Amino acid sequence: MSSLIHIFDDNKFYTRLILLILIELGNFYLLESPLNIMITAIEVVVVMSLMIRKDYPSALIFHVIFCLTGCDATSASSDAQLFSYPEIKLIGPLTLSYILLGMLWFANRKKTIQAPKDSLLWGVRKLMSFFLIYGTGIGVLGLLIFNYRLNDFITAFIYIFVGYLYVDIFSRNYDDNYLHKCKNAAMSLLLTAPIVSFISYFLLNIRVSYSVFDALVFNEEFIMGAILILILFTDVKYKVAYMVSLTLYIVCLVIAGRGGFFLSLLICFLVLIYFTYFVPNSILKYTKYLRIIFPIFVIVGGSAIVSFFLSIEGGQSLAGNKVMELISLLEALFTIGSTGFTLTDISDSPYIRVAEVLNILDNGIRDPLGLIFGHGFGGVYTDSTGLFRNVDVSIGGFPLEIINSGRYGTAHSFLPNTLLFNGLIGTYMLLKKGFMYLKNIKYSPLCFAGYFLFLYSFYFNTSLFLAAAFALYAAEYDIKKYSNVNN
Repeated sequence: MSSLIHIFDDNKFYTRLILLILIELGNFYLLESPLNIMITAIEVVVVMSLMIRKDYPSALIFHVIFCLTGCDATSASSDAQLFSYPEIKLIGPLTLSYILLGMLWFANRKKTIQAPKDSLLWGVRKLMSFFLIYGTGIGVLGLLIFNYRLNDFITAFIYIFVGYLYVDIFSRNYDDNYLHKCKNAAMSLLLTAPIVSFISYFLLNIRVSYSVFDALVFNEEFIMGAILILILFTDVKYKVAYMVSLTLYIVCLVIAGRGGFFLSLLICFLVLIYFTYFVPNSILKYTKYLRIIFPIFVIVGGSAIVSFFLSIEGGQSLAGNKVMELISLLEALFTIGSTGFTLTDISDSPYIRVAEVLNILDNGIRDPLGLIFGHGFGGVYTDSTGLFRNVDVSIGGFPLEIINSGRYGTAHSFLPNTLLFNGLIGTYMLLKKGFMYLKNIKYSPLCFAGYFLFLYSFYFNTSLFLAAAFALYAAEYDIKKYSNVNN
């Protein structure tokens, strides 16, 4: 059984690719079907068998693979009953995958921390430790004294606790050979995700409802698809496969993409421009050609892309709708100082996100200590600005009882959530870590996962945390190879 880990060797590229595609397609095809338990049962047997044999490194990598080739509720439908490996539930929020994660953590506790103190991974472990201790401590006080809601506390606590367990396990498995296998696994997961989503949507007609639109089914690896662009500018093998995957990713976005996906593409191009013109020594290749191509691409390609989306009536497709929302937000940012600007000029979805941030900041004016240090897990904010009165916040996923109470315990993006739970101090620490990873893209394109984790999705869901954290863990192989990074 332990020989299964050899599928992540360099010479097993196509075997690995086919296996991952078949697993993902099986999970997508059986989406919301109890028959998906059959796939989950096989995956559980594989992981448990490896743990019984005490082959914990192999059990860990397959546990990660099975978590990231399944679907969770945020990737499919928020009210879906799913039976995939990461989602099948036991009691309340406790899933089978969490039980297996706990078993892996206890098994790895005998190992010492192998990640060096000057590594980026060590810094992530420190950050998660701080958030876990600090957020839990203040949150417990809030439960006892300030009448925090238990469900709000549990949701934030689980995210940080599960994230800490993963990062702690990764920090205890740091030898070069294992990191190399994990790098191959992470690259293959990124490669297969767009292929499977394309096949599911266009060939198998597997779709879910998103508001009034048909949306494609995707997993968390698909969310990070912009990394494929950076990978193509390195000396990666099987470049054609990555080009095909990136093409399918863009096709999927044009048809049924969401706003955050387009934003990540924009950020990725800005990163490429920065490294092309200002960072001469990096693993990104072909920069001399990029210096010529970029101005042409920005003028011609940018105009064509904008014209294409402007020609789409916002209500006709999910992609068009989300791009129009993103454009309305960007327009607001650039015209915020003008006399004719009001927040209601923004579309409802980005409006709610902006209103959340402003409400938390406005609450902080009345409670400066809460703004600086955060309210811990379970902390709440109120609509002190009155901005929520201008929009139906139920479309943002807030339950009616929460709206009636006027005490909101969650938000829709990483910034307001981090401000609420960890304050300005925690937000600064998160932003610093995110930009630190962006700087290290010169050593590994997988470092762009730092954007998705620390600057985009923190407190979103544990599956996306795992996808990004695993990519950052795998990036340690190239970081160790090319440079000693001071954290």
